Amino acid sequence: MGEDFEFYMPLVKNYDGAEGKDGYYHIAVAIASGKKDLQGDQMTKNALEQIVHQAKGINVDGSQLPGINIDDNHIKGLNAIVGPVTDSWLEDDKVMIDLRVRNEWEKTVKDLVDSGVHLGGSIRGRATERLPPVGSAKGQINGVFIRKAALTDEPAAWDTRGTQRTLEKSVCARGLCSQIEKSIDELNKSEEESKEVKDDTKEIAVLNELNEALLDGIKTIKNIE
Repeated sequence: MGEDFEFYMPLVKNYDGAEGKDGYYHIAVAIASGKKDLQGDQMTKNALEQIVHQAKGINVDGSQLPGINIDDNHIKGLNAIVGPVTDSWLEDDKVMIDLRVRNEWEKTVKDLVDSGVHLGGSIRGRATERLPPVGSAKGQINGVFIRKAALTDEPAAWDTRGTQRTLEKSVCARGLCSQIEKSIDELNKSEEESKEVKDDTKEIAVLNELNEALLDGIKTIKNIE
């Protein structure tokens, strides 16, 4: 389709409130939402999931690429790059990213976050698929290709502007925690299945003993006869 677009979302969270384990300051920020923005555009769940994958470096065809960079209000140039995306995920119908802030931007970004300035995330790319329009409404965007994103103080998704909050310091990265939680769930499930198998094995053993007793009884009766 080749249709260029920009979407603006508010800053939602300060990641750790301090330097991360990699020595950099991190913030979490929403860069896309399932709600209709001021331009009348709206993302489907499928489009949001594509943004999640592409933001952290998984291409639309499944190939692995570096994650996108975040710049200052779409200003071009290397000095305007605030930092790279290190993780992304869906949260409350929003695409969240973990932004690793470059050292030269840390003081500025931290000051903006700590002072409560209402910032937002804006993705830049193109719509690759739109659903048919309904009535006078524009068709929802169902497919995207994103090139980068930016921090901005003028989000189009105005209803979610100013929802920033500080996160508790985490002992692990967002993606890693998810993997640990998933592994624990799988382990608990395996333990339950193992317990069921053990219970079934006990039942089978009891039945085998009963069968052997019945067979012995039948043999005894035949010998008497």
